[in-house]
Amino acid sequence: MLKFILTCTSVILFTAVEDSSCGKGGNYPISVYESYYGCKLKLDDGYCKNICGLHGVSYGYCYASYCWCEKLSDRNVRYWDYHRNNCKNDLLYP
Repeated sequence: MLKFILTCTSVILFTAVEDSSCGKGGNYPISVYESYYGCKLKLDDGYCKNICGLHGVSYGYCYASYCWCEKLSDRNVRYWDYHRNNCKNDLLYP
């Protein structure tokens, strides 16, 4: 019985560690006005997906009344940072 309990505990712990270390990551994007994009829970998932597209990420949704973008790196959180980092126009960004 003790072996069974230890085995179950080990499986649960390894599963919890695996789930926490393999998260997709993401960020709340920041607008031109240096504020987060607000939304209504689950009603604005399409809006948030469009916002995330502006930040170079293909998927996002409304979470805790703000848009959340999956796999949005810290480098591209701000609207203009994404364009500076990815735009090839030397006249705008020397």
